[in-house]
Amino acid sequence: MNSVLVIIANGSEELEAITVINLLRRAGIPVVVASISNLQIKGARGINIVADKLLKDCFSKTWKMVVLPGGMPGAENLSNSDILKKMLGHRFEKNELVAAICASPAVILNKFGLLDGMNATCHEDFYHQLSKEVYVDESVVNSENLITANGPGSAIKFSLEIIKTIRGKKESEKIERIMS
Repeated sequence: MNSVLVIIANGSEELEAITVINLLRRAGIPVVVASISNLQIKGARGINIVADKLLKDCFSKTWKMVVLPGGMPGAENLSNSDILKKMLGHRFEKNELVAAICASPAVILNKFGLLDGMNATCHEDFYHQLSKEVYVDESVVNSENLITANGPGSAIKFSLEIIKTIRGKKESEKIERIMS
């Protein structure tokens, strides 16, 4: 099974990143954490996270899904990465799986022009950046090859939706039971 790539930067929301990593690994899904700059980043709440690799070393590899945690200024820092922009552009062209939570759907995906014809949600502080044709007022939205969620409070539900997409409903429900 291809790994899932979780991409972080200084200012990424720790709860969103760690919840995805934790739950996917509980489901037996291999996860690689990549940073756009240094291996160690300082998250939005001042917690240090150490990535496995730099994003530049992950570009040419095949990934089951790419996940973008939110948080500010993390999402903004990610949106300034030319490598990420190119990687996401290729993934959307090929209808490959992408997931983004909190600020990332608006600050990254919308900025890169990738949300046309999609449905997405995001944190309430950023929904005004999405067109009314794109924005859906739900905690988690699964739209074709894109899963989005509205913020840290939805991180478990977001992670379970990712697991459901990759490994099926039964595995997602199993992990949900383990977490209760």
